[in-house]
Amino acid sequence: MNSVKVAEDHAKKASADASRLAEELRQEQDHSSQIEKARRTAETIAKDLQTRLDEAEAAAMQGGRKIVQKMEQVSFYSSLCILGKFTTSQT
Repeated sequence: MNSVKVAEDHAKKASADASRLAEELRQEQDHSSQIEKARRTAETIAKDLQTRLDEAEAAAMQGGRKIVQKMEQVSFYSSLCILGKFTTSQT
């Protein structure tokens, strides 16, 4: 009779341990899912920011080229004025 009681106690303990482990597993799986979702979100944000950076760099390069062209033009006209071959009335 005593061995039946001990076996029942072991079975109850094993059942409680299994329930506890199942709950821990569920919590870990939930946590893992949340981490994976956060990783995907961060990856999407990083890709978006990289695209925006590339676009901003391209715009800056284009703007820089325009500024250089304008400066070259101003420098050219200034040189002509200095040489007396161009007057401001010709602009």
